[in-house]
Amino acid sequence: MMSTFVFWRQVTRLVKQGSGKTTLAIGDGANDVGMIQEADIGVGISGVEGMQVSGIQDWFFKHNDVIKLSP
Repeated sequence: MMSTFVFWRQVTRLVKQGSGKTTLAIGDGANDVGMIQEADIGVGISGVEGMQVSGIQDWFFKHNDVIKLSP
């Protein structure tokens, strides 16, 4: 059985290759590292799972940082 780390990396790669579009990955833990590394733009958020994503992404937010998205 494939790990979720490898699975999401492969999904991200397939989306990049199949669509030719820029990819964005947002994650907060060890299972998201492959996806964040594979994406064109990676965003890491420190959360419940700890700091596994710290240092491998393009942007990093601490759990306390406020991110407001407008509709």
